[in-house]
Amino acid sequence: MSPQELQRRHRQLRQALEQAYAQTPWNSRQIDRIADELTETARALARLEMLSARLSPPDRPERRAHAT
Repeated sequence: MSPQELQRRHRQLRQALEQAYAQTPWNSRQIDRIADELTETARALARLEMLSARLSPPDRPERRAHAT
C-alpha cells in the first residue's frame, strides 16, 4: 500500500472507531477489531517513514563559490 493509501485507511479507521464508541451499547468486538486494524495501519506507516528516512540523503548545506 502506498503512504497515501495508508494515511487514508488510518483516517477511515479512526472515524469508524469514533462511530463505534458513539453507539450505545458498545460493540466491544467491533471496537477491538477496528483498534487492531488501526494499530497495524499505524505500524505500517511508521515502517514506511523509517524506511524513507533511511533512504533519503542527509541534508547538506549548499556549497557556494566564494567571490574573490
